[in-house]
Amino acid sequence: MVMGQLLSAGRAYGTDGLDPGELLRSTNRLLVGLNTDLFATCCCARLDPETGLMRVATAGHPPPLIRGAAGDYADLRLDVGPPLGVDADYGYTDVGVPLEPGALLAFYTDGFLGGGTGRELDPDVIDTAVATSHGQLEEIGDQVVERTTGAPSTADDAALLLLRYEEPAATARRYMRRLEIPRRDLLGVERARHFLHGWLTAWSLGTVDDEAQLLLSEIVTNALVHADSDVDLRLRRYPGHLRVRSATANPHPAINVGTPGEDQAESGRGMMIVSALASAWGNSPSGRGKAVWFELPL
Repeated sequence: MVMGQLLSAGRAYGTDGLDPGELLRSTNRLLVGLNTDLFATCCCARLDPETGLMRVATAGHPPPLIRGAAGDYADLRLDVGPPLGVDADYGYTDVGVPLEPGALLAFYTDGFLGGGTGRELDPDVIDTAVATSHGQLEEIGDQVVERTTGAPSTADDAALLLLRYEEPAATARRYMRRLEIPRRDLLGVERARHFLHGWLTAWSLGTVDDEAQLLLSEIVTNALVHADSDVDLRLRRYPGHLRVRSATANPHPAINVGTPGEDQAESGRGMMIVSALASAWGNSPSGRGKAVWFELPL
């Protein structure tokens, strides 16, 4: 009950535009005023997508680890304040961190490191995971979990959140396109191929057109045949690769790539072609459905 109140209050304060320090001060006063004798830890960050400036504050929570694209780590010099609910008058402050494209952010709880306070995630663990994971966040997360010293504490929450800052929003909007394909659209695959070809031509990416169209045909056909829903197709050009994503309202949970017993919808010839030709591919939850995506190097 109390945690729900804090989450609702935090969202409301964030919607009002409060910086992280102000948000923690307001939430702290709320918790103290509830007279529950409870406390909570929190790390709050706000990112300006237009500039890449992130402001972050923390209340009894480990600060995030921020790895630059070149492998350097940000020195936050962040004041880790007491948990919320301990001192009604504590003045939580935030610091600003400019993020460069490709920056990797790791937010984690004490429980992820086995419990206790004052421990920090080892940057070497992050570096090793990045070097051996082809840059995919899912793989990086799996390796960080495997390599982190100390089993997660059963007495505390164990959570790891990885984020990657790609580029300013204005740049992203220039290189992201979307197409809605109605379910059972007999011309859906043809329209998707025409859509992809047009934008690859506009972006001067003709060298990947043939492979991209083949893979696109497979994932869109798979979606239209098996999902029985509209298809949300998205193209995104990144500095070093192209990502194509097909999302549906298929209620079946996303499955791991290559796991035994996976259903024929994901394990047939089409997905084998995607696996063979794409530099990376996978599937993940998307709202009430799931998304299948692939990437090609540029």
